[in-house]
Amino acid sequence: MKISKRLSRDAQFRIEQAAFKAVYHTCRALPSKFILNQGLKLGSLAWKLGLRTETTKKNIELALGSDLAESEIERIAKEAYLHYGQELVRVMILDHEARRPLEGWIDIEGLDVVQNRQSSG
Repeated sequence: MKISKRLSRDAQFRIEQAAFKAVYHTCRALPSKFILNQGLKLGSLAWKLGLRTETTKKNIELALGSDLAESEIERIAKEAYLHYGQELVRVMILDHEARRPLEGWIDIEGLDVVQNRQSSG
């Protein structure tokens, strides 16, 4: 994606690199919970801007079947965008996150069921 027709490819690369580094270092300087919340907002922004939302909804319909209501497809697609935004920023702080116990930095649905079964033998 070209920023401006007047910029050389090298200049555009340097601007993009500087922007990425600024975002990267900002993410690492702020608390993880705050950054992950910003990731949700990033995903929400991508959804509101309509970035490939029609393709996403069509793919969900193809994967899960056409018997889903349009509102359900829309809900799943929006949740996917929120999740993707959060995971995108999580990559920036992954080494910080990895210092904490696994249960503290990822959500495992049904973990209680597994733990109950393990304890009961």
